[in-house]
Amino acid sequence: QVLAGKVRLNIHSYQVNHFEALFRIADEFHFQIAALHHALDAYMIAPEIARRHIGVVTFADLWGGKVEMWDAIPQNAYVLWKNGVTVSLHTDNPVIEERNFIEQAAIINHYGMPDEAALETVTINPAKILAIDNRVGSIEAGKDADLTVWTGHPLELGSKADKVFIDGKLVFTLKDGFLPWKNRPATLAP
Repeated sequence: QVLAGKVRLNIHSYQVNHFEALFRIADEFHFQIAALHHALDAYMIAPEIARRHIGVVTFADLWGGKVEMWDAIPQNAYVLWKNGVTVSLHTDNPVIEERNFIEQAAIINHYGMPDEAALETVTINPAKILAIDNRVGSIEAGKDADLTVWTGHPLELGSKADKVFIDGKLVFTLKDGFLPWKNRPATLAP
């Protein structure tokens, strides 16, 4: 199914030698790679990744924890973006908790990525990499109405999610919390 283009191939790896070997296999068997995940060394071959139209899903600030991470740099996402790669961030939960996802975008903003591009790494770019950007990832007529309203700029440290809408329905407010749980009695675990 990969060879027929019916399955989008996502690869989990860290190092350039792995990517280059994979590119040779993709060339030999004529298949497309949708994204490289983790990809902490990807900055070293950013122009080649961009030429191949491969997305990268990486960390903002995770490096050095094991031998595969020793060549990682905090500017990885920025270098990839600067070379035209579609960059997305992930948390690899439980390594970095999902609730800190927006902070990951703030970190790459600190390392040089402009505000809009940093926000795209947690909005439209993941949707593009997953090929669901026709439904989610940006605010447009006809798309799912999933939206967060912030108390300030989303990349500022003190900003909080003020309101969250899913499918157009208000499900969270900073004042009241998660609305489907409001006025619901707490239950004890069995």
